[in-house]
Amino acid sequence: MLVAMGISVVEVFMRYGFNNPTSWVHETVVFLIAIIFVLGGPAAMARNSHIRVKVLYDSAGPKLKCWMDRFNDLLTLIFCLAMSYAAFHMFWGASHNPLGEWSLERSGTSWNPPFPPWSRA
Repeated sequence: MLVAMGISVVEVFMRYGFNNPTSWVHETVVFLIAIIFVLGGPAAMARNSHIRVKVLYDSAGPKLKCWMDRFNDLLTLIFCLAMSYAAFHMFWGASHNPLGEWSLERSGTSWNPPFPPWSRA
C-alpha cells in the first residue's frame, strides 16, 4: 500500500510540478492494490477478522452464532463458485481467438501486459 501511495505521490509531482507525466503509474498502482485485495481477503477470513454486522452477531447465542457462521460459509462458497465459473468463461474468451488458438488479449498501454481475464464478450 505504501509503495502504491509513494509512486502515486511521485507521479503527481512529476505531472504538475515538472509537466512530465508518466504512463505506467496508474496501471502499476491498480495491479498493486489488486494484489492487496487478493491476499487481504483470505487473510482476514483466516483470522476471523473480516467485517460483519456485530449488532446481530453479538446478540445471538452460541448455537445461533454457529448457524450464522455456517450460513456465511455457504454463501461464501456459492459466491466463490459463481465467480470461478464466470472467470473461466471470461478467461477462455480473452485467451483464445475465434479459431480456438491461444492468443492473449493485451492492455494496449505502454506496459502492455496480457489481460487474460478481460473478455470482449
